[in-house]
Amino acid sequence: MNIPRKAGLQRGLDWRLTLNKNRQGVAYFTGLKTIHSATPTGYFEFRSMRNDSKQAILREWEVWMDCFRKSEFQGLRDLGGKSFTAESDASAYLTNNILMSRKVDLLEINKEQLARNGHEMTELLDKVALPTMTSPPQALA
Repeated sequence: MNIPRKAGLQRGLDWRLTLNKNRQGVAYFTGLKTIHSATPTGYFEFRSMRNDSKQAILREWEVWMDCFRKSEFQGLRDLGGKSFTAESDASAYLTNNILMSRKVDLLEINKEQLARNGHEMTELLDKVALPTMTSPPQALA
């Protein structure tokens, strides 16, 4: 069986099988179509990074990269040797999450306000009792 090396594999052995299945984040790497598509941002999203878990997840990423640098598989060594800006990516990821969360909050508030305004408008129209089209026209004085 001839497995292409550029896919991060060696002949007859899949690198996924060599990873410790009990380590945090292993499912991110083993679930990738190709190891070359791994990114810090993808990892942070997979691990649902929050402010309180930022340092721990950054450390996990660094440990993974260190492990990959020492791997027998060229694809993993290539990934481990890449220069990533994980700290910067983590800050950008968290900032984006905060902004998206705020957008969702604002949309919910707008939705509630529109519903309330619709009810208020209906009540106001009911109180004013606008003439209907079936009412006979009134003579002008």
